[in-house]
Amino acid sequence: MTRSAYRVDAGATLPLCVVIGSRQEQIERAHAQLTPILHGLWGDDSAVWPIELAVHEAVVNAIEHGGAGIPDATVGITLDIEDDELLIEISDQGPGFDPDTVPDPRLPDSVLRASGRGVLLMRAVVDSLEAAHGPNGRFTLTLRTKLPRSVAEGVPPQRGGFHGDQRA
Repeated sequence: MTRSAYRVDAGATLPLCVVIGSRQEQIERAHAQLTPILHGLWGDDSAVWPIELAVHEAVVNAIEHGGAGIPDATVGITLDIEDDELLIEISDQGPGFDPDTVPDPRLPDSVLRASGRGVLLMRAVVDSLEAAHGPNGRFTLTLRTKLPRSVAEGVPPQRGGFHGDQRA
C-alpha cells in the first residue's frame, strides 16, 4: 500500500481532512472543499457526481446517526490516495453499524421504509465499503474507488467527456 502526498490540479494536496460540525447545515461547507478535489482527479462532472452522491449519503448518515445527541459532535471526511484507489473516510462519534446487515431496500419488507437506501447507493458507486471503530473511539466508514487510469499512472485528467470507463 502506497500512500504519499499527491498534488491535485484543484490546488490541494492529498491527504486532506475536513472536519465539520455534526449538523446538516455544515454539509455544504464540506462539499465546497471536496468537490474541487474530486474534479481535479476525475476532471469530469459525469464521472464525479456519483462519487459526490455517495459521499453526501455517508456524511448525512454520520450526522443523523453518529452525532445524534452528542453536543459538539463532529464528522471527519478524509480524502487520500492509496496505490490506484481514492479512499474516502467518513468518521463520527456514534456507535457505528455493519453495512452488511443493512436490509436491502428493494425487498418487499423494506421498500416502504423512509430510510435505508444510502448504503445501497454507496455500494453501487464505489468499489468497496468498509466499516470499523478506530482506536480513538470514532466509527469510520471507508469508501474505496479506483482512480481513473490516467491519474493512477500519474497523468493529469482531461476536462470534458465521460471518463468513467477509464478506471484502472
